[in-house]
Amino acid sequence: MALSEQINGILAGFADMPGLAKSDKEMIRRKQQSLPALLQNISEAWNAYTEKSDSAPGDLRELYDALQSSDAGGGELASFEELTRALFAAASSAQNDKENLSPKELYRWGQELDALSPRVPGTAAMDETTDYLTEKLRSLGIETWTEPIDFRGVFFHEWSFDLISPATRSFVCFPQNNVAFGDAEAELVDAGRGREADYAGKDVRGKIVLVNWGAIWDHEGPCATRQRYELLHLYDIAYANGVAGMVGYFEDTPGNSLKIVEPGIKPTGGSNISGRSEIGPHHQFAVPAVGIGKEDAAVLRETLSGGTARAKLVIRGKRKVSTTQSVVGFLPGTSDKTIALAAHSCTAFEGAICDTVGVVGVLGLAKYYASLPLEKREKSLLFFFDSFHVWGNCCQTANQILKNHEALVPEIEAFLWLDHLSDGKADSERLLLTSDNTVLWPLATLAMAKRGIRPVALPLNRIWVMCASGPFERLGIPTLSMQSFGDEVLTTEDTWDKFDQDILHRDVSTHLDLTNALMKIETPRDEPGEPVGGCGSLFTSTELPAYPPGEQYVPEPSYPLYVGGAASPVKILSRKAEKEEFFLKEEKQNG
Repeated sequence: MALSEQINGILAGFADMPGLAKSDKEMIRRKQQSLPALLQNISEAWNAYTEKSDSAPGDLRELYDALQSSDAGGGELASFEELTRALFAAASSAQNDKENLSPKELYRWGQELDALSPRVPGTAAMDETTDYLTEKLRSLGIETWTEPIDFRGVFFHEWSFDLISPATRSFVCFPQNNVAFGDAEAELVDAGRGREADYAGKDVRGKIVLVNWGAIWDHEGPCATRQRYELLHLYDIAYANGVAGMVGYFEDTPGNSLKIVEPGIKPTGGSNISGRSEIGPHHQFAVPAVGIGKEDAAVLRETLSGGTARAKLVIRGKRKVSTTQSVVGFLPGTSDKTIALAAHSCTAFEGAICDTVGVVGVLGLAKYYASLPLEKREKSLLFFFDSFHVWGNCCQTANQILKNHEALVPEIEAFLWLDHLSDGKADSERLLLTSDNTVLWPLATLAMAKRGIRPVALPLNRIWVMCASGPFERLGIPTLSMQSFGDEVLTTEDTWDKFDQDILHRDVSTHLDLTNALMKIETPRDEPGEPVGGCGSLFTSTELPAYPPGEQYVPEPSYPLYVGGAASPVKILSRKAEKEEFFLKEEKQNG
């Protein structure tokens, strides 16, 4: 499917949302009408640009004209001369770039971070990550502090899934995000996609169901349009049918790898839209659910096609109030005007794309600007690393920083969300979403092209806003996120060894070019307003739970690291020494 068809399909979902304001409907209609031509014109301008053997700033004019002639944006763009002057004013040779922003150092930081994975809030590994990031920023001379988030944590201590009959076999599995504990030995029933119709005529009460969870967009799509996250909806249906547990798998994972998704959990417990399977005063999920690989699921389906089977599902752990610390840094410039840059420091598994690469990118830019004398920093910089994103929700840290530092808010000119900024591959698509901003949108497009990245930059953030961009977008602060979407994301195959150092450097340097340009050009605020949808629009509360009397923060043990599943079986690295040995072996294999 062509990208324009995919984007218009997504926009159609937003257009069908109930209760939309007339202005929002008009905005969506305008984007639907204008984006196909915009994408076609960008593609033609890009092809013409890349055919030039020795391109100069003026050669980007055709690309700029493609944006200027489109109705997709929010008004008359800043002039081409002003944008390119800002973009190329601080341009340096590739050699100088690599002296100030070393590809080897960026790559090494990724290795160091992934050796701490999985980075789960409330665990010792997350605390080590907090210490690592705090020390990194302070060593650069950056004012650094942490923003604590207290939350009702669900911590897993033991988990397993075994086929008991007609044969015995243990399956590699991992509990899904924030699910219930349980210990069930029961008949295993194939519940198809796990929807209402799939349970028709089936007695599943007290049984374990096998469910095809589909692909990631089956879950993120409804979430983006402010509906209940689809996986949670499947829990609701299973709970109403009285199941004892669920074992599921995703169709879009590489090989037999595992995937954990991000349904979004409030610190006080429960999702943004409550459902039947959230029970008790703290909205705890009631269904024990583990994920397995799709190849293992095929084995189970084959077994069930020949008759009945029994299985055993175990999830044990602890629920308690816990704390995670998001690391924040501030670097003053000659002006109070501020550019904010952020990524999330927590992960599902190893989490190279999601989001070690974003953390590395923010660290790289922090080091670059901290190395400059004050007089060469025209604006101040705010850095933060969100530790609650994957296992909590993607807006909490941003909401709290904006609330706790109100004096800083009027000074923030732009917010760059570096989540998923690269997958380390030269030829993969980068989708860049920005605000309808007359400076940020065209500047980001030109910055991508300058670094040789096909500039698919779309001004959609007021409709489809990603993660921590939401709280900033709501205030009228222009926002941007360059996203790499691959099947490895959130799976055990999302590993750092797949990254090419030079492509990593290129993608981080694109954000450096953009930030340098933003230092030299005034970025106007947009009109404040509520985004239509996207995960960044969902969570607005900063309410946190209190510790029960006599209790205080005690970290849970770090989780084992699960890696692989495509070319080789999933490995389980339970001890720090095993992780270090594994990463050393990877380093030697990759030179």
